[in-house]
Amino acid sequence: MERNTGTGRKMAGILRFICLTAFISILAFPCFGDGNRQRIVPLDSEIYKDIDTLYLIKGLTPPSYARPWSEDEIDMILSKLDPDHLEGAEKLAYDNIIKSFQKRILLGKEEQAGVAIKLKANLEGYVKTDDDRDEWEHGYEERLPLVDIPFEFFLWDNFYIDFNLTLREAHDVVTDCDYDYCNVPEKIQNLDPTIPFRAFMSAGGNHWNVQFGRDKLSWGNGETGNLVLSDYSDFYNVIKFTTYWKVLKFTTIYAGMESHLTKEEKEIDKTDPGLTQGNYDNFRERYKALMAHRLEARITDKVSVAATEAIIFGNKYPELSNINPVTIFHSVFAPECSNSLMSLEADYAPCRGLDIYAQFAMDECKLAIESDSSRPTALGYMLGARYVMPVSTGFLTLKLEGAKTDPYLYNRWHPLTRYTNRRRYWSYIEDGYMYVDKPTGYEHGPDAMVFYLAGEYRIPDDLKLGAEVTMKFLGELNDSLSDPFSYNGARNRISPTGDDVARELVIGLHGEKRLNRSFKVGADAYYINIDNYHNIGGKTINDFEIAAHVSYEL
Repeated sequence: MERNTGTGRKMAGILRFICLTAFISILAFPCFGDGNRQRIVPLDSEIYKDIDTLYLIKGLTPPSYARPWSEDEIDMILSKLDPDHLEGAEKLAYDNIIKSFQKRILLGKEEQAGVAIKLKANLEGYVKTDDDRDEWEHGYEERLPLVDIPFEFFLWDNFYIDFNLTLREAHDVVTDCDYDYCNVPEKIQNLDPTIPFRAFMSAGGNHWNVQFGRDKLSWGNGETGNLVLSDYSDFYNVIKFTTYWKVLKFTTIYAGMESHLTKEEKEIDKTDPGLTQGNYDNFRERYKALMAHRLEARITDKVSVAATEAIIFGNKYPELSNINPVTIFHSVFAPECSNSLMSLEADYAPCRGLDIYAQFAMDECKLAIESDSSRPTALGYMLGARYVMPVSTGFLTLKLEGAKTDPYLYNRWHPLTRYTNRRRYWSYIEDGYMYVDKPTGYEHGPDAMVFYLAGEYRIPDDLKLGAEVTMKFLGELNDSLSDPFSYNGARNRISPTGDDVARELVIGLHGEKRLNRSFKVGADAYYINIDNYHNIGGKTINDFEIAAHVSYEL
């Protein structure tokens, strides 16, 4: 039984009222004069690499890892850099940042109301040698869209709207089709119908911003992902408030998550108690949302720390008191319909060019005196270092990272209280609904150990050459977040679990070159070796992949 209670309707009404009030107040009190700085820079922009590089070379820990940023926040970040003392590759990176701020207004005037439109087109081809391997290393997340047309609207100095018309192949076309060797869809039905992937309103002023709509998010200093909030999800439908200063930054979000259940989950949910386990109630309310807040502090120019707390509400609409953005989510004490998670991060820059960082996340912590039947320990760890040095007109970057996730991290007894971002769309290939589940946190999921080594040489907005080696150990519970019963059974398990742990080695080579103002070409090559593929003992995969692209931007 699915129902939308009066509580749910009240919650939706309250959130709409909050958003409407915030935006009306901004429109009622415009602050002309300084130019519109409320554009939100997409996460795939080179600006983030350029700024991180400049900070490290100056001996500073990188700026805020709660991303994306607004241009107003970037202005504050750049205030720590003196452009008059930059030269060579550093000056090139700084100029690349400033150039990206230029707005070509197609209609209207920027200081009142203006519209900017871009066109980005990509032609990309793929080939691999082992058809027994279902996945592509250069998969859905790495593939370039066929066409991407961002529409940008600038209103006064403090209001911005972004709408991206993106055409790309659907997720199941990439993962389930043997004939998919190009990003040009064979049929129009093979396009991903989840359009747009990026569409939001942004408003704010000096030192603050409110974003409302659909966009990617990333909170954390990791290279292979983050333990609480990663950009691995295709998008979040989110309300985000952030205020940023030279020493402190506070960010809070409310993200509405799709609450669809699969056919299997619906059948199980009909039983009593259904999807829940133990003594917990099944409220059978189709609701799921992620709330999170994050506080970052620059202790010194060489040391920065951050604390993040998140909570998933599902299976029941929360009370108004539960969604206080500055409360302690752990104190909600509603295990039937919530799942809290916290993390701590730190960065240390001991010398110019070097950054040492760590992340720790705790979903559950089981004490030694507790019984075997108690809730399992569910922790995540990450430790890494990166080093940057200028070489000629570019930068050489070296990265080393290790991460470990417990088997029950992100998991709970009800699918709507797990740290997953589910996307449902109609599949032409399957002639039915497709469900794509992705962890909101670490890309490689629970029950995993990952080691990563990479090197890159980059000339800003010109040339990129890179190589990387990734070693993954994936246990039998690695894909447990899509299994309704995965929270049952023995719980005293150490990652990676099982007798047939999948051992995956990936070696990647990457290159991209700008030919002129409009055209870029690039290629990626991979060697993949997997022992115990899909945790099947003795099954070995050896695969080669090549992807090449030509990109055009107007």
